[in-house]
Amino acid sequence: MITEPYPRFMVSRDQVNQGAALVLTSIGVARKLVVAQDKWVFLPGHADLRE
Repeated sequence: MITEPYPRFMVSRDQVNQGAALVLTSIGVARKLVVAQDKWVFLPGHADLRE
């Protein structure tokens, strides 16, 4: 137990390798790659920051 009510295995760990990926493409490329339309997810917006 780390603290109530969070046991050790429910707390994020910095010693664990985690990864994720995102493939962002156009509808034309998705059609060429024969990606099923029910798998398509549209990005509703984005943000960008430059100093």
